[in-house]
Amino acid sequence: MFSRLTKLTAFSFALLVLFLLAMNPSSSHAQCSDEDYVAVFVLSGLDPDYAPLQIEIMSVSQVGPNTYPPESEILQNVWDAFGYQVTAYQMPSELIGNMWSWTGSGGDISSQALVDQRDGSVLFAGKIVWMGTGYIYRPTSSSHPWELLTGDLAPEPISVGTFVNWYWEGTQLTSEQLTSMAVELLRTTDVIQSFGDCGDYSVTGWVHTPTVGGLDTWSASLIITVEGKIGPPWNGQVPVSTQSWGSVKAMFR
Repeated sequence: MFSRLTKLTAFSFALLVLFLLAMNPSSSHAQCSDEDYVAVFVLSGLDPDYAPLQIEIMSVSQVGPNTYPPESEILQNVWDAFGYQVTAYQMPSELIGNMWSWTGSGGDISSQALVDQRDGSVLFAGKIVWMGTGYIYRPTSSSHPWELLTGDLAPEPISVGTFVNWYWEGTQLTSEQLTSMAVELLRTTDVIQSFGDCGDYSVTGWVHTPTVGGLDTWSASLIITVEGKIGPPWNGQVPVSTQSWGSVKAMFR
């Protein structure tokens, strides 16, 4: 009889814990990563006359060892991202926080690459073609799913930076305006909610214009990076709520 009462008491306590987790979403992200992660979002709909801003690709990866590789090594990483030496000249351009933009030119082709200076990884690589069609070489697909949430927005980022794309300036919406709009949209996602639950996070934005010479705003994309700590499942861990419910069931097997 005593054993049965003990189990019932433990079960009631476990249900209370699960209820508190549900009432406090930030608790469900208690398994925040020790390491930094970077999320890369590719968004379309940069011309409000045609379509609204929307997420096309979302890729999350862990930042590697902070070796701060030399420019020669990063240059090779950029070429590897494209699969070849895409332009005759490829060089660093602007540094915002840990995000480092690299631009290239040569003939009718230009290129953009976004590098994390800490480990030298290429987060974004896109080609720009004069009176032609360029492509995004990285990222080409999503690494994880995401959801849009209802209710309160995720906390605001600690910083927001924007790289300059001179091909885009002078259009209806500036790069800064688009980045600001993207931040508001991304704050409704479960991914950014997880970043916010795990502490401060930073955002950068960069417009990719694959077709210039006769700028095609319809084909342009906005590249957003988000860096900070993040919770499951994007950091490879199992959500706390799943583990908690599993432990409750294990008590009565």
